[in-house]
Amino acid sequence: MTGVQTCALPISGIQLSLNPVMLASPSVSGDGSFAVFVDAQQDVCFILVDEPLSEDCLGFPGQIASVAMAPDGETWGFIFLDAQGTPENTILTIDVVTEQQQAFTLVAPLLDGVSDIDVVQADVMDFTADGRLLIYDAFNAISFDDGTSIGLWSIYAIDLLTENTIALVPPIPGLDIGFPSIAKTSDHHITFDVFDTTANQNFVFA
Repeated sequence: MTGVQTCALPISGIQLSLNPVMLASPSVSGDGSFAVFVDAQQDVCFILVDEPLSEDCLGFPGQIASVAMAPDGETWGFIFLDAQGTPENTILTIDVVTEQQQAFTLVAPLLDGVSDIDVVQADVMDFTADGRLLIYDAFNAISFDDGTSIGLWSIYAIDLLTENTIALVPPIPGLDIGFPSIAKTSDHHITFDVFDTTANQNFVFA
């Protein structure tokens, strides 16, 4: 191939963080210049990708379960831990430019045949490219009209403008659905995991 230059990167990649991190995906800005993540001390940290080993943390160890950042870097979402170390069923968003905060208690639209859905906690979050929707997976305690109950993971979205909750992928018996990820420059593409609890198989959908 003429005129094409390649460079060799270490097989193991390039280490960015100096300290151990949580087993979760970082949230990267739309231009790829910096990333936000939760470290092993359950604090929120961010790092410039062209300055490895130079992360800076907010100083809230033991208080953060999950963090996400809109592609423009201006809006962040947080899930805090309660006194027992359990993720709260609330998502806090902060506009770092205006310093405006919004707290959203996690709710779910009712489904046919369901008497109650209690959204216990959220986990992985991601913003749409325009920053309007916050996508997240959540664990639901579901009570059916026949008196039975079950716990399932599914995917919701909060419209930050209208404050409405949307069931993107509603709870489906036998399936745990989670780990949503949206394309950085387009809202037309989403990936998520589906675990079939009966077949004990995991799939990635796009």
